[in-house]
Amino acid sequence: MTPKEECEELMNEILPFTINCLEKYGEFFPCGAVMKNDKTITLTTSYDGDEKPESKDVIDKLENIHKKLANDNEIIASAIAYGLHPIRYTQLSGFL
Repeated sequence: MTPKEECEELMNEILPFTINCLEKYGEFFPCGAVMKNDKTITLTTSYDGDEKPESKDVIDKLENIHKKLANDNEIIASAIAYGLHPIRYTQLSGFL
């Protein structure tokens, strides 16, 4: 399996999960997925007891978890999914 195919496998796991959460709850907390060395995929998340954590905090924790797994050579690929609020092009005009 090529690195591109590994990333596509991760996306094929994480995107349906996030779409299901959006359809069912109207939102989702940031979440991740990792591909282990044996090619199995595991969804990842972070929970510290806070029922409504800031998305940035969850993303930071997921990044740290994924980096540690990569540094320990336990995974070959990782992905993090989080929601973005769409904005109109006119709102971007000052930044372009």
